[in-house]
Amino acid sequence: MGDDAWLSAGHRLRIPRAEVSYRATRAGGPGGQHVNTSSTRIELWWNVRERGAPSTAQRALLEERLGHRLDQEGWLRLV
Repeated sequence: MGDDAWLSAGHRLRIPRAEVSYRATRAGGPGGQHVNTSSTRIELWWNVRERGAPSTAQRALLEERLGHRLDQEGWLRLV
């Protein structure tokens, strides 16, 4: 795979883009009528437990450090 097929997370973890889901959603916040009606916020979703990118040691470290940010199925959501 070319370099554009990967996302780098730190110096040692490379995640195939095919493992990451993303979508554009509406950004919240103050404003008047018709403000923030376009989808300008990007959400990235990656399942730490079910994907092949991290090694066993990397997966354990991710769960230890990001466990409070993972849902019950192991999905990490970045906004």
